[in-house]
Amino acid sequence: MLLDHIEGLAKIGLEESIWAHNPSMVCKSKEDIEIYVRTALKQKDNFERVPFAIFDKKSNKIAGSSSFYAISEKHRKLAIGLIFR
Repeated sequence: MLLDHIEGLAKIGLEESIWAHNPSMVCKSKEDIEIYVRTALKQKDNFERVPFAIFDKKSNKIAGSSSFYAISEKHRKLAIGLIFR
């Protein structure tokens, strides 16, 4: 995931139902998407999360994002979350 992905994610990520499984974060504007991406990248820097954008080669567009999170090196485990479709 890069800051360059904000525009593409904003085009698909503003439908409220997409955020049903992530009630702590609901993006209702492009500014919210930007905050979401910047937060994800900061968490990446702190090794709290590994966010990435999903790119649809067929449509040549951003199709969503996902993350590895709840990372524990000590216990060798993490969780995977899909945000957009």
